[in-house]
Amino acid sequence: MHARHLRCGLHASGKSTVGRLLAQRLGWSFVDTDDEIEAAEGTAIAEIFETCGEAEFRRIETAIIHRHVHRIGQGKPAVVALGGGAFAEPANRALLENNGVTVWLDCPFELVERRVALASHRPLARDPASLPCSTMRGASLRPGARARSH
Repeated sequence: MHARHLRCGLHASGKSTVGRLLAQRLGWSFVDTDDEIEAAEGTAIAEIFETCGEAEFRRIETAIIHRHVHRIGQGKPAVVALGGGAFAEPANRALLENNGVTVWLDCPFELVERRVALASHRPLARDPASLPCSTMRGASLRPGARARSH
């Protein structure tokens, strides 16, 4: 198995920040799937949600995750920061759990709420009831690890 490291967690849990630092320390490339989606689609994620809906966004997200897992499997090590809802999708979860180390950044929900309140670009976070916490709590994190975010 080639080296790979996949980071997941709730919106605003620190995936991108911690992922960039880890990739730099390991000498690996860094990928933020949200940034890749926006670049590929030429628009903001919030706009994709508004014009195409969440189902289409998730389809695009899954394709990008799949592409990076494939590249990593070909020997190109990377730290991948996933979007906040990516791990809630069963197909993504299965792909990720079977391909590398998945690290769940555990961040107190109150801290996530405070961070999200400052970021209107997060479409699911505009409605706190839509945050995927209940789905995430029930997710199997094998063979991953847990890390705290402060």
